[in-house]
Amino acid sequence: MFAIDFQGDRYFIKQDISNHRSTWIKPSPRAAFDYEFYKMNYVRTRLPLAPKIIGFREHYFVTLDCGQNLTYYSHLPKEHHDDSTIRELVKHIFYVFGKSLGQLHDYGIAHGRPALRDIVYNPDIDQVTFLDWENNRRWSAFTPSGWDLLLFIHSYIREGDLPLDYLHVALDGYNTAHTARHTMLHVKEVLCKYDYLFSFCRLLEPFHFVDTEAAVKAYDFVLGLKTE
Repeated sequence: MFAIDFQGDRYFIKQDISNHRSTWIKPSPRAAFDYEFYKMNYVRTRLPLAPKIIGFREHYFVTLDCGQNLTYYSHLPKEHHDDSTIRELVKHIFYVFGKSLGQLHDYGIAHGRPALRDIVYNPDIDQVTFLDWENNRRWSAFTPSGWDLLLFIHSYIREGDLPLDYLHVALDGYNTAHTARHTMLHVKEVLCKYDYLFSFCRLLEPFHFVDTEAAVKAYDFVLGLKTE
């Protein structure tokens, strides 16, 4: 995907070519491209949480810029540490995100990889938009919504230096969904079932692998949440 600016607006163009990364996740660029195109259009028939496709041809489609991503917003308070309004704005954004993820799950739709870098926020309309809908593989022990929830928590913790406040606020928003409690209990159940995998991850802590460290912290965080 790449961006272009035209007559004061920014557009993103997605092509059916490989980025030469994560081929084990996305083995076929064309299949991923088609999957994303049709899924984004389907989501738009239910909720305005996927980018609107404003033009397409056989090998590419075009969307409008939908705002800055959550990675950008989550680091703003450190850059403006004396401005409490920034912290409140970021809390609000994460709440809106959590509520939106819950709405998706209530409709029976999963994103596939709701990482901070793939969620953007438009302050003009107070709305988040989910990008990168091509991910359709998951750990088979999880339901699609459970996998979404765990991957978001892992993505947040993976940033390494973010306060847990915003993560809790996102879960407060998520808990407005009808299916939220059931999904969280499901995630806890699977994590407990495979606790030996996370025990192995703990053995790797001296190597400071970012993903395994975040996996252990996500495991501890989820199991520490009250769901009763």
